[in-house]
Amino acid sequence: MASYYAYMLESVQTVTTGFEESWRNQDMEDFSELYAEDSALVVDGDFRVRGREAVVARLRELWSQRWGVRLSIVDFEASGEMAMIYGQLGDAPGKHITMMKRYGGDWRIARQFLVGVVLEDDPGS
Repeated sequence: MASYYAYMLESVQTVTTGFEESWRNQDMEDFSELYAEDSALVVDGDFRVRGREAVVARLRELWSQRWGVRLSIVDFEASGEMAMIYGQLGDAPGKHITMMKRYGGDWRIARQFLVGVVLEDDPGS
């Protein structure tokens, strides 16, 4: 069981590291590849978008000038082919709950819930 959790945590950390690096480097192609084709995003409980392109576009709106965004891991749980992490967003306001699934051999973000991230001048709020 310990080796399973070690493997899962390593897989999750690969995604979170890729998230941070591709966002910081403004590499939206690599960044978007971290999300599943059918991914979904919920922002502050009521703004939901579906699909990789829509999710990435919404995150770019939210964080257009925040290049230190990252997915810290405060709590972690895994079962089968899925993992969930909870944590802070680096220099962006708010917290995240991120659910990842394995698609073939690759781990991708399938669902993401962001809380406390909407800024006053946010066009989607």
